[in-house]
Amino acid sequence: MLEKIEFFMNKDEYDIKLKKEKNRYRLHFNTGKNRLGILYKISAALYVQNWNIIELNADTREDGVVEDSFLIEPIEEKLSYFQEHTLLSAIKKLLNSDISAMSYISKYPNKWKKIHDSKRLETGKVAVSELSYNRYSLVIETEDRPGLIFEITQILYRFFFDIIHMESVTEKDRAFDKILVIRDPDKRSKDDANILKVAIEKIIN
Repeated sequence: MLEKIEFFMNKDEYDIKLKKEKNRYRLHFNTGKNRLGILYKISAALYVQNWNIIELNADTREDGVVEDSFLIEPIEEKLSYFQEHTLLSAIKKLLNSDISAMSYISKYPNKWKKIHDSKRLETGKVAVSELSYNRYSLVIETEDRPGLIFEITQILYRFFFDIIHMESVTEKDRAFDKILVIRDPDKRSKDDANILKVAIEKIIN
């Protein structure tokens, strides 16, 4: 499936900060103007720039205010200021332009190959529930691996599901995700729940 036309944000429309917390970092992002695919772009940058997402708490209010908090750690033990700056620059570049996440990651073929070559242990589980007309909840449990949240948010973006709330934690090499999404009413179908379940199962098993 082809990527849709991408959004872009003016630099004064959002705020992003990276703060060190012992041997990990807290990445904060907030904006007053929600866009479909914000988490997708941020997770793409984190994956390409060699950061693991340990925890994620993301919320989008009805008035469009977005508040996302990532607990992240570098894959490499030693981290320089340059790498911190590179991460923030990569995220801003994706948000400030209409470059698609796929176009961005395609410049790093080894990263894309790593996702496709990653060994699946077929231990993933996903449950999808329809809560209302175009609102769905997902509960995912699977083995953790670099790029997992990128893959999940990519599926949601490509099928026009907007993430309203997302909680992700990693415990002993297992990833646990709880996600609340809504779908563009113009794109909605009676098979939405099954479409989501099948698509997510393909990347976790």
